[in-house]
Amino acid sequence: MTAGYVCIVQNSDVDYLRLAYLQALSCQITQSTVKSFSIITDTATADLITDKQRAVFDKVIVMNTDLANGAIKQQNESQVFRLSPYKRTIKTEADMLFTADYSWLWDVYNPYTMLFTQTVYTYDHKKITSRSQRKLFDDNLLPNIYSGWTYFTFDRESKKFYDTMQTIIADWAWYRDQHLVNCRYDTPRTDEVYALAAKILDIPLIDIGWGFVHMKPELQNLHRDTEWTDQLNIEIHNDFCPAIGFFRQTRPLHYQIKSFATDEIIDQYERAIIR
Repeated sequence: MTAGYVCIVQNSDVDYLRLAYLQALSCQITQSTVKSFSIITDTATADLITDKQRAVFDKVIVMNTDLANGAIKQQNESQVFRLSPYKRTIKTEADMLFTADYSWLWDVYNPYTMLFTQTVYTYDHKKITSRSQRKLFDDNLLPNIYSGWTYFTFDRESKKFYDTMQTIIADWAWYRDQHLVNCRYDTPRTDEVYALAAKILDIPLIDIGWGFVHMKPELQNLHRDTEWTDQLNIEIHNDFCPAIGFFRQTRPLHYQIKSFATDEIIDQYERAIIR
């Protein structure tokens, strides 16, 4: 059964293609078995893909229909099930980095149809318990889902989930007003839509304790007004297990600050691929 990683990549005022390219490089370097990393994108972004970027992507899937409006592109999350080229998929976000070999994780996931990330971590390996960014979840008793690392298989249950997501996104104002209190978002946000769809379908949530490092400063007990990249030391060694604040990272790194992907870091990963 085919397995691989998929990321939705649509450029806006941010060069998400550049970030996804770095992630694909890190996948190739660190993974020992499942190395396939594909992107789902729009026509305009696909036209920007260079030869060296295309070489590291397993597949480039161009959407026939772009559901996103304006600069915010989160609406296309609902298309990941239909467009993934794999029978078993881990969906990531563009601004993430593979920091270790996660081959063992596919065996852990094998008995399940869908698994959502429910636990995220600080750079110094502590579980994040702060609810400062999850008030809407608490007010509405939404499951504590982080969509950035989601596992699903090609079957009816996963299809029903993503179909429900698409319905919510298509009629966001109604679902927001009928199902949520204290929600003022004019456009749907990915984590909230994932959580609302899971709640509506009453999907049993299983937390295997696995999760990614979420570098949003508010969750890291860092100064909010300063990017974390200016507050913590960053080192990437020859094993491509980055050290942040002198703590080695072994979970997927959701670095969030787009400037993390410097030319120097990308060049370091490119040189490793060439070797």
